[in-house]
Amino acid sequence: MSAVFLYPVIGTCLFIVALAVLRWWGKRVTNFQGRTVPTGLGAYILAWAAPAALLVSWGTGSQRFEIAWVVALVPLGVLGFLDDILGSHGGGGFSGHFRSALRGRITTGFLKAVIGGVGTLAGAYLLETGRESAGSALYLLILCDALVIALSANFINLLDLRPGRAGWVFLALWYVEGVAIWLFGWGGVAWMLLSFPAVIVLVALLPWDMRAIIIQGDAGSNTLGAILGLGCAAFLPVWLRAVALVLLVAVHIFAEKSSISSAITASPFLAALDKRLGVR
Repeated sequence: MSAVFLYPVIGTCLFIVALAVLRWWGKRVTNFQGRTVPTGLGAYILAWAAPAALLVSWGTGSQRFEIAWVVALVPLGVLGFLDDILGSHGGGGFSGHFRSALRGRITTGFLKAVIGGVGTLAGAYLLETGRESAGSALYLLILCDALVIALSANFINLLDLRPGRAGWVFLALWYVEGVAIWLFGWGGVAWMLLSFPAVIVLVALLPWDMRAIIIQGDAGSNTLGAILGLGCAAFLPVWLRAVALVLLVAVHIFAEKSSISSAITASPFLAALDKRLGVR
């Protein structure tokens, strides 16, 4: 139970660290309107989300879940923040980052894919080996879980091209996932405790994000997406995880060949809805 009381202490310390890093090394970038705004403020979401496993440690019976949460979430969030402040993004999605690496140019996006991929595999391994139902399909389930976590993180990142879009889509998916967990999965209370800190910080930042005053950046979108992926991997049945994986793969194939923003603009309904999410 003492771990629960440690959470606000650790969360406050990490928040102060994020505040100091942003103050000293934070970066301002030009947004789509041509205005210069601070980026990387999603570090505040990561600061409160990373230690959230402490809130459920009293009910898990082991530290496997806490470690899985941290090793999958933190590398994606931290490397996303480095992407924000260093600006070594590269282009062309996953394929663009790997093409740059083959040419000898290592981008932070490439590091995020490699190191984040190792972290998600480690987290998925800890989740699945902690279950008794994996059986002979253990390694297939580990791969499925890891892909769901990694692709969820990148999916929210793909949406973070206009103010408010990534945040509102996360909130919608968070609600849908919560309903699915309560109806078909397990650990609904644990999911609420794990995800609520990130939701609260996001809601606090969203008014500034929607008005294009700040950019949450990859630190925020990677963290939020990884939370959705971890919730899916940890609390939903295999068939729903498989459905999520198919949808995520389809979206990423589309994003590699086309533009999600262009698809939104081309649809009158989606364009009208998108305009309500923030300034355009």
